[in-house]
Formats: sequence, C-alpha cells, structure tokens
Amino acid sequence: MRIFKPLVAVVVLFGISCQPAQACSCGVTEQNARDDAESVFKDATVVFEGEVLSTEPAKQADLSSFAPDEQQNIANRDPVSAEITFRVLRQYKGAPQLEIRMYTGARDLAEPCQPRFHPGDRWFIYGFLKKDGKLYFTDCNRSISLNAAGADLRYARGELATEEDLMPREEKARLDNDPALREKGATLSGSIRRSDRAPVGRAMLTIWSLDEENQTERPGETYQDGNPDGTFVVRYLPTGIYFLSARVLDWEKPAQFAGRTKTFTVKERQSLNGLEIVMNPEPVGEVRVHVEPTEALGSRVEVDLSDVERDSGGESLKLYPDNRSADANSSGLAILRGIQYGTYHLYVSNLIASEIGARIPASCDQTDDNAMVKIDKPIVEVTVHLDCKGK
Repeated sequence: MRIFKPLVAVVVLFGISCQPAQACSCGVTEQNARDDAESVFKDATVVFEGEVLSTEPAKQADLSSFAPDEQQNIANRDPVSAEITFRVLRQYKGAPQLEIRMYTGARDLAEPCQPRFHPGDRWFIYGFLKKDGKLYFTDCNRSISLNAAGADLRYARGELATEEDLMPREEKARLDNDPALREKGATLSGSIRRSDRAPVGRAMLTIWSLDEENQTERPGETYQDGNPDGTFVVRYLPTGIYFLSARVLDWEKPAQFAGRTKTFTVKERQSLNGLEIVMNPEPVGEVRVHVEPTEALGSRVEVDLSDVERDSGGESLKLYPDNRSADANSSGLAILRGIQYGTYHLYVSNLIASEIGARIPASCDQTDDNAMVKIDKPIVEVTVHLDCKGK
C-alpha cells in the first residue's frame, strides 16, 4: 500500500477529477452538476470561455535542487504536461485578459485524464494558480469542451439550473447506463431524522445494492444528498435488493449520526414511499499525530488513517468505515478530526512534490510499517518516528 501512495498523490496535487464517462477515476465534491459548478467556480483563480490558439510541451522543471537519485526518479516519469494559450471569448472570474496561458498536469495516474487540444478548439476553463506561479487545469475539476459545458455555462452566466443540472450524479449515471429506467425504474421516497430531534441539515444518503446470491458480502453503494429538510427521493432504480442508510457529522457534539432502513426488494415501476431513516449518535474522536524528527519536514509529510475493517477485505460492520489523511505542519503535527471510534492502520508518507507534478518518496521512512492507533476517547495522541539515517 505504501508503494502505491506516492502515485495516487499526484492526482490530489493537481486536483484531478474527471467526468464520469472517461477512463479515469474522479473525485466528487457535490452530488449534482449545479453544485459541482458552484463549488469549483468559487475555488478557481480564473474562469473563462476560451479558444485554443497554440499548444506545446511545457518546459522541463528545474531539478537542480534535488538529489541525483530523486532527479532520475522524476525524469523517469516522462512528464506530458503541456503549455496552452487560449484566446479569451468570455471571462467570468479573474483579472480580465485577452489571452491566458494555461498548463496541464503531469503524467502518472493522471494521464487518462489529459485531453488533447488543437488550435480552434473551444473550452470552458477553470484555472488554478499553483505555487510555481502558473495557472493549471485539466478536464478534471470540470474544465470541459464548450459544447458540453451546459451546467457550467448556466451557473457562470447566472441562469436558472435545468432539471438535469440538479439531477443527482448517480441518478444521471443510471439513466446514461440504461435509458429504459426512465420508464421502468423504481422510485423510493422518505425522510431522514436524528434521534435527538435536532435539525438534520444535508445528510448523505447511501443506496446499498445487495447481491441476490450472497447477501452477506459488503454491498455495492451509491450516494446522493438528502434534501435540506431531511426528505429524499431516489429515482430510476433497477430491480434488486436494497437498503438505505444516511450519515451526517455533527462537529459540535462531536459525533457522527448514522442509521439505516431494513432490507427490501424493488420491482419494475414500483414506488416505495414513507421510508424512514433514524440516525443515532456514534462517537467520533480527534487524532493528533506527532511526526519526528523535524528534519524530515522540509518536504511534504502526509499522515493517513485507514480503517482496519475496510482494509480487512471482509464484510465491514460499519456502514461508513473511515479512511482519512492530513498533512503535518512545520512542527510535525497532523490533526485528523471526526474519526469514528475504532482501530486504524497509521501510515506516514514523506514525499517531495516537484514542479511537474511528480510525487516521490523523500529521505525518510516510517520505522513501523504496522503502526496502529485505537480511537476510544475524544482526543488521541500518537507519535510516529521517521528513520532518516543513511539517506
């Protein structure tokens, strides 16, 4: 697992999150296109419609500050980042410009997410300013060809959202996969409430699909947001065996509220109404990880907690086992909040992030690859030692 982490991290570094129809794995910030567009728009440095004027390979980053073996490790990744100049057709955010020069990310696991650009192509672009002073984008974080940017254009222009814009992501995916579900799919509706009668807010609703032949296996799950008033509607479900659950974190308690329905069978064109999910409190804690020695902190240090139940490969007793990560600060402290009580694997990755997006192991290793932490009280403190000898 620790060998894989640095490769995955390059995706996180450039915020890569592709559209579901493409061949790469995509992060999701919200559950429908309208909310996604709003969230990414607020975070972006520049937002504009643009026409590609030119594209060329980006210049190789200066690696002179890295050790020789680290230079070779980066060079072996064959960066495919590109420098693209756009003529601005219409700008929605950022200092007004006639032309904007953008950069794509680097290779590694992001490669399937890299689009191909040709002069004359028109795009809707979200650009993000990175530490090297350059603006980056991918077709992840919602940058997309202009003719497919309907939801983004409507949000940027202040227009009303369409029904499709507001459709939960997984609901839309079901229809894209099987258009016949618009007519023959089932509909579920009901409400979510907390056992303490406090307002629910926007709970995450999970639709669990069980294997008819082996219902003891951990079921497949899809997600959508509940409505702010605690109600929900799930549409276009295929026939099968399901149950629903819901989760919300209450940072003031601190507790996670979670609950589920009983298992039920869904038939074609069926409407199941009045389903109710009562969420009960489950304690959560804060984990403070102290990383030593401090000389390892010249590069990025990431701390990961991985739920033992999830990593076991078997059926998890928890509906929502936690996997969480946080960066250590300059004093070596990483704080992870809202973690369910339980036992977790603890990993520390000592990484260098290069200008071209590569993430490689740095000079120190975690001394105990099998480190574990048990969360059974509101605050748990643990120290992790990195071995920097002979590096």
